[in-house]
Amino acid sequence: MARRVSANSSMMSSTASSGPTQSLRDIVQESLSNVLQNSTSQLPGDKWIVLVVDPQSLRVISSSIGMYNLMEHHVSIVEDLMKKRAPFRDQAVLYLVEPNDESVSRIIADWTPNKATLKQGPLYGNTVFLYFLGRLPDELF
Repeated sequence: MARRVSANSSMMSSTASSGPTQSLRDIVQESLSNVLQNSTSQLPGDKWIVLVVDPQSLRVISSSIGMYNLMEHHVSIVEDLMKKRAPFRDQAVLYLVEPNDESVSRIIADWTPNKATLKQGPLYGNTVFLYFLGRLPDELF
């Protein structure tokens, strides 16, 4: 079966002679674009957003959507959840992570003041978007 992929300004679509089909890459790209569009559309004005990912999420993003596409969705920077990060208190944050204990613990730490490290407050602005690559286990709620 031959596939024909066409792009337009609003989304990626794929058609085949027996009906619509999409590659896995196209499906992931469309899902990520929708997540980014839905998140940034909720921000007032022309605001930018920080995308924070863990290693697995970075692999998903790198294989499906480019930095240019991220910038089109007002992503100012992509940061690694597992590393020390600079504060962007004037920007919203979108976390895209695996649903595991380590990722959840690091997200909580981003929003918990810590006198031992002299961390004054949260790393990001008041708007948070939290997405997991899969179902979050009940014990992590």
